[in-house]
Amino acid sequence: MALRAAVLYVASLLAAQLATAQTPDLTGEWRDDRGTRYAVRQIGNTVYWSMDGRPQVHNVFYGTIVGSTITGTWADLPGGQLHNSGGLMLRIQSNDRLMKAAEDPMSTYGASVWVRETGAAPPAGCVGFSGNWNTNWGVVTLAVAGNRATGTYPGTGNTIRGTVSGVVLEGEWIQPDRPGRLRFELAPDGRSFRGRWTEASGSGGGEWNGTCTGAAR
Repeated sequence: MALRAAVLYVASLLAAQLATAQTPDLTGEWRDDRGTRYAVRQIGNTVYWSMDGRPQVHNVFYGTIVGSTITGTWADLPGGQLHNSGGLMLRIQSNDRLMKAAEDPMSTYGASVWVRETGAAPPAGCVGFSGNWNTNWGVVTLAVAGNRATGTYPGTGNTIRGTVSGVVLEGEWIQPDRPGRLRFELAPDGRSFRGRWTEASGSGGGEWNGTCTGAAR
């Protein structure tokens, strides 16, 4: 009996230590992939934020952490041009990075990725799809505003435009002589993407994969 009690006690200690090690600490200053700053406060498994992107938008969020996700609601406040609200689910990738996992389809939230601020300067590297990417079709530079993505790749007049939803960018590649379709999907760490391109007709195509080389200038 004494041995069994000791084993159970040790097991409970290990379980408690594991739970503690996996508990995130999200309190701090953050920035989303549009460049807007957030003040985040975590109390236990509850997360609050205040985001001030005025004159366009000013909002707050309240959510609950379960495992590696945060599920909650956001609402725009008076003082901004937007007056929306909705549900939002975030995936906790680390103490320094969050990514949108799901949302209320009737009220889309503009940001998709949040990165902890480490100082006054913007975070280095790629934020969501925004940044420079070394790909099998040359260096691709992407910028995201809201859920709209634009970019360039090697060649005169070669451009990209599309829509971002969570970790997926779908849209078009456009060359002076022809257009086509593309789909990129970010890796969980946000440092690479895997994708495919096709001709506008749907025939032909191939892989279009990239690795982050730094923030877009």
